[in-house]
Amino acid sequence: MNYSFCYFKPITYLIYDLDGLLLGTKTLYQKVNQIIAQRYGKTCDLSVKAKMAGRRIKE
Repeated sequence: MNYSFCYFKPITYLIYDLDGLLLGTKTLYQKVNQIIAQRYGKTCDLSVKAKMAGRRIKE
């Protein structure tokens, strides 16, 4: 069987979208936070998100 049609070019660029400018990931991020918080019997509302905003991981 000939697989020559499966040739891919090597990746030369990679774009990181960490602030949600290119892809609207904020809604997904919020949903994941809610799901994880619920697993531990907690809530992740706007007051919790406001406390987390701008903090480093160690904080």
